Parts: sequence; C-alpha cells; structure tokens
Amino acid sequence: MRIISGRLKGFVFKVPKGIRPTEQKVSKSLFDILTPDIQDVKFLELYAGSGNIGIEAFSRGAKQVVMVEQNGQNTSVINENIALILNRFSFVDPSSIQVLTLDAESAIKKFSARQEKFEIVFLDPPYYKELAKKTLQTLDQYDIVAPNGLVVAQAHRKDSMPDLKNLRLYRKEYYSDTALYFLLKKS
Repeated sequence: MRIISGRLKGFVFKVPKGIRPTEQKVSKSLFDILTPDIQDVKFLELYAGSGNIGIEAFSRGAKQVVMVEQNGQNTSVINENIALILNRFSFVDPSSIQVLTLDAESAIKKFSARQEKFEIVFLDPPYYKELAKKTLQTLDQYDIVAPNGLVVAQAHRKDSMPDLKNLRLYRKEYYSDTALYFLLKKS
C-alpha cells in the first residue's frame, strides 16, 4: 500500500497477510473529510491491522498517533513500517508514533486509567462480529475522547450502531458494503 498525501506521500509500506486493510478509495474519502480537523491532533487507531490509517493520519499532520492492534504479527509489520519511515524521513520524531499490542477494550481502559485523551479515534474492527458496536459502547463508557473530539467507525453497512449517551452520530458515508460513521463527543 502507499501513503496518499502529506509529508510521507508516496511511501510504500508492507501489509500483514490475512487482513482487510481499508480500501484506498475509503481512506481517501475519510481523509478528505478529516483534513480540516487533523492538524496537530492526538490520533488513535483501534484495530490497526496494517496501520495504514494511523500512518496516513501522521503523514497529514497529526502530532501524535497511537495504533492499537492485538495481533502480534501485525504489530511487528507495523513496527517494521515505522522503522522504515524513521530511516527515510529524518524529520519524524520517534515518540510521535506508538504501537501497542493490545485488544481495543483493554487499550481504552488503559488510556482511561491514565486520563489520556484523543481528538480523533478511528476504529475498523473485523466485520460481522458486532465489534464496532461493542467498541463504540466501550468508548462511550470510558472518557478517552477529548472535548469536541471525533470518533470514526468503519463497519459493514449492515452492522447496527448503538444508542450512545456521550457520542452523537452526525454523518454516515457508504462505499459499496463499507460504511463510515462519524460521531462527535457531546458537550
């Protein structure tokens, strides 16, 4: 896969075997929507898989990116890609990109315990397992989204979305069988 835009534009990175990375057309549309809001934010990618969304967010100006993936083989590939970025782009601060080998729920609870907040949270769990719904419910319960923060959930268009008390759905975009749900943290 290739970084679409930003300071790492054109960088080609490895993708772990057996995952479904976000399609380039979905990624491009996502970042076309996020572009005004991504500069200098703290960005969290849950279910990182290949890390393509987190790396693209960093390329487009996020000041800090944290990628969470529970599969150790996938995080090894993400770390290899980060090492390649650090070797190729001298301006990249190694502390600005972090990878954690954890499941999403444990990571959310860990961030909450540390009172860590993110301006943008992106999640792309495996389809057909109601994981998007469950993860959104966990995000709603634990306070890791910054005030006026944004959560973007990528899911199968037929997956149901939960009713939430702290997050408000304000936009939906569909791309074939894929849906992007944009939620704002309520004040």
